[in-house]
Amino acid sequence: SPRGRGSCSHRAREVAQDFFSGKMTYKKVLELSKNGILPCKKFGGAYYYTYDALKRWSDEVMNTPIWKKIKKGGTY
Repeated sequence: SPRGRGSCSHRAREVAQDFFSGKMTYKKVLELSKNGILPCKKFGGAYYYTYDALKRWSDEVMNTPIWKKIKKGGTY
């Protein structure tokens, strides 16, 4: 099935590599998901994301003090 942007579901590793272009680690994506910071749905033991929801989230959050705290240290 196609794994393009938009409403397709993506796993945490894809989000770290593709959406965040490797600037956020897989471990950090999971941590932020577990803590309810990243928009996602959990099915079984896996988190799923849509790039549309992540884009809306990043547009709202990227320039806020909480994001600066999250990204402190270079690689998030």
